[in-house]
Amino acid sequence: MYAGPGVYPGGPMQGPQQQGPMQQNNPPPQPPQTQVLFRPVSSYDEALLVPADVTGAITLMPHLSNGLIYTKQLDSNCNVDFGVYRRLSNQPAPAPAPVPAPAYDPRTEIEALRDEVNALRAELEETRKTAQKRPAGKGAEA
Repeated sequence: MYAGPGVYPGGPMQGPQQQGPMQQNNPPPQPPQTQVLFRPVSSYDEALLVPADVTGAITLMPHLSNGLIYTKQLDSNCNVDFGVYRRLSNQPAPAPAPVPAPAYDPRTEIEALRDEVNALRAELEETRKTAQKRPAGKGAEA
């Protein structure tokens, strides 16, 4: 038998929802988010005349014709913080400094290796000549 929403035949609903005070799940407090306002300007003087936002939001003011970006914001002491930034993407990258060549001359080492290889070749030729002069067989090593 259905009596309507929230009404049950056995009386009011019994359960964990009616035991004790109701607990609320409050999310943890969020830190205040910094707002960003955009306002294109056409000169430095115009950027100076733009009022700072009283909520503490930062105002970005791009000056597109010369590549500057102005910022304005109230700091914690209610003083206006004004900044000027230049975009680096419009400027050519600086040329890297030339790396001096090391003062290393391998000619002496190459000549020493060449002499060593020639000595090994001569020794190998000597070994081959003596091996060809020996007769083969059992009685040859007496």
